[in-house]
Amino acid sequence: MSSLPSTSSVSKRKSKSVVLMKELTLLRDQGIKLTVDFDDDGEPIGKNGAKYTSYVGLLGRAKVPITIKTWKDVEEDLKVKIWEDVLTIFDIPETKLKQVISIANTTWTNFKAKLTALYVFRKPPKGRKLPVETDPVKKYPYLKTEVWQRFKESRLTEEFLAIRTAASDRQKKNKYPHRMSRGGYRKTRQKLEAKLKEKEKEKEEAGNDESGELSDETPTVIKRGDLWIEGRIGKDGECLNPETKKKVEEYVSVTLSDYS
Repeated sequence: MSSLPSTSSVSKRKSKSVVLMKELTLLRDQGIKLTVDFDDDGEPIGKNGAKYTSYVGLLGRAKVPITIKTWKDVEEDLKVKIWEDVLTIFDIPETKLKQVISIANTTWTNFKAKLTALYVFRKPPKGRKLPVETDPVKKYPYLKTEVWQRFKESRLTEEFLAIRTAASDRQKKNKYPHRMSRGGYRKTRQKLEAKLKEKEKEKEEAGNDESGELSDETPTVIKRGDLWIEGRIGKDGECLNPETKKKVEEYVSVTLSDYS
């Protein structure tokens, strides 16, 4: 039977991943599988959907060596092991194999980018804080010292520095950078849908407004523009640059006028 990454070397500070690992380990040991619901687009939803996505991402980070150059270079046997591990905890159809591998790929790739920015070059993206701890091995129990050192050295080669410079130049041309997490537009849509449901619930509880008519202050359908805007506003309510902020304000102004 496959096993979860060990939590023995984790500090007393309980991160979300540590809590998740312990919870799922207990369920697996009891022979309990979690059923995951999917929306019409096949995307995981609900609490178990969030656990499923987080766990697959954790496996991608923990089981696939960061020293591997690209996801295409990852051995198929390792991808199969990730899939089999997921099946020991979640009750999902065989058709989700491609989705599992895709989530693991995205999370692993983002993890490497995070390590590079925060721990190799110590230059966090806009909107993110630089971690006080300079050694990621102390934060991620599944990251071994020798592997981290080899990864760090690979990031300081002339070849990689050239690639990093080219990517940075392309990013500078991105006029409206997003602030979405690894869930991308899928998770952003889910958040918006939750907000709409909450507003609908509030309207039902409030009943009629002062005019005696049912209030219709907010849209009931998520538009493409809504997703675009939501994806560019961070938890702090800010955008990454003045151009994006201006575009967001323009869209909000037009949207509010449509519902006034």
